[in-house]
Amino acid sequence: MQTTTKTVDEMGRVVLPAHMRAALDLGIGVLVQITMKEDEIIIKKQKAACTFCGREDSLTQHNGKCVCAHCRQILANQKETESCFN
Repeated sequence: MQTTTKTVDEMGRVVLPAHMRAALDLGIGVLVQITMKEDEIIIKKQKAACTFCGREDSLTQHNGKCVCAHCRQILANQKETESCFN
């Protein structure tokens, strides 16, 4: 386990060390999951998952969102006239 000590700045930010970001391939724009468990804060790289159902298999991106094959099929079968505003 690697441990390092960092200072929280006035905005509540902590910079993750470069070697840790590199080890987890945490580049700019990568989503991370932040969890508080008792007196710990756990930061994990977010796995890609379907926006609608959460599945992690057969994913493609559409307008920046991940969609699995199952949900793509459901969406393809929906009527074109259905609207979010009905």
